[in-house]
Amino acid sequence: MPKWIEAEVIKTISETDRVKRIWINPETDEMITAIPGQFITFDLPVGEKRLQRWKSYSIANYVQEGIIELCVAKMEGGLGSAYLCDEIKVGDKLKFKGPEGVFVLPDTLPYKVVMVCTGTGLAPFLAMLQMALGNAEYDHIDFHLIFGTRYEKDLLYYPNLLDFRKYKNFKLDVALSRYEGDGPFHKGYVHSIYQNTYNNNGPQPLFMLCGWQAMIDEAVGILESQMQIDKKNVMVELYG
Repeated sequence: MPKWIEAEVIKTISETDRVKRIWINPETDEMITAIPGQFITFDLPVGEKRLQRWKSYSIANYVQEGIIELCVAKMEGGLGSAYLCDEIKVGDKLKFKGPEGVFVLPDTLPYKVVMVCTGTGLAPFLAMLQMALGNAEYDHIDFHLIFGTRYEKDLLYYPNLLDFRKYKNFKLDVALSRYEGDGPFHKGYVHSIYQNTYNNNGPQPLFMLCGWQAMIDEAVGILESQMQIDKKNVMVELYG
């Protein structure tokens, strides 16, 4: 049986009209640690069946003092996400297990890590970048974050992403599929960015992908079939 831990909601912020940031403080004497990229699973009071109640979310911060941040998108028909986005408030208690998961930075890395994500698939990469940027252990590794969403109003953590640019080994590209302005964004989808940047015969980066199934499937097809990227250099994490 999993070990469930109770946590108190200590802060919430509406990041967009359908995405909420939630901070929880685990109420346990044990030190809660997480490898950046891991997730936790809630047991939410939204149904009788485990499939309804157990909902997993990637941790969106580098957990050092026990406080865990989550980034939750309200999904149409999603009981768990509706509960977290609409009902919980500061002081409420949530029950979770974890952290767990293997979508983490490998011990041995190539010269560059390309992080491709859409929507709240950004969360695990936020944790990784908070840990790696400014860390001497990763100074020799370049990180390229390619983040996609529909509109400029849907951008998540954008001030934080801009702040990451102070590190010489970080590059940011944002793709907006419904963008009609002339600002610093790519109009279209994430795929054209990595295709145009890395479609050569040089050393292969590590590609880490997080997002909806359709985006992941298309990206894997492009990387492995069209760009001839080795399978060992493609890591994926699905949500939704």
